[in-house]
Amino acid sequence: MADSCISSSLKATYPSTSPLKIPFLSCFSALWVYSKVVMLGVSFLEHAQRYNDAINLLRRLLNNFTSDRRRGYWTLRLSIDLEHVGRLDESLSVAEDGILDPWVRAGSRVALQMRVLRLGKPPRRWKTPSYSDSVKRKIAEVHVQGRPLNCETGMKSIFYGQDGEQCGVEQLALAVLFWREGGGMVFTQRVAFG
Repeated sequence: MADSCISSSLKATYPSTSPLKIPFLSCFSALWVYSKVVMLGVSFLEHAQRYNDAINLLRRLLNNFTSDRRRGYWTLRLSIDLEHVGRLDESLSVAEDGILDPWVRAGSRVALQMRVLRLGKPPRRWKTPSYSDSVKRKIAEVHVQGRPLNCETGMKSIFYGQDGEQCGVEQLALAVLFWREGGGMVFTQRVAFG
């Protein structure tokens, strides 16, 4: 892989003072393609258990792409790879820094928080983070069972509801939740621009 290709094209294509005008069009840029290719190389290196090379590439990605929405995934992979090579303290600090990164999305942030809680047990960290209760909480699961009316692939699923009427998946789930709450749920509908 051309290691210098990322940093040289980054400086040539986008100066550091001018961010992309339209962020969702960034996936059509050469830099986005370079970062995707490098990430595929990282996954290949991880599969081949060449974690030190993968760590170097992930650090290059994180240093060169400071405003990318994939930074959370890259930070998580870097923390995991550092754990694989036995650098647990560094893995913990990378995960903690990733939580503070404003470009890390919610799913990656929760995964990093879980890593910090797992790696940050005493004697590495004596104080538990403030988010430990929200990460450890048990989320209630509701299993909805319905009698299917049709079992054809490619067709919309139709079920018999609680009252015997035919309904779709969404109506069945709402009816079961409404029934479990004793009819006390209030459904609101909002209309945009009207």
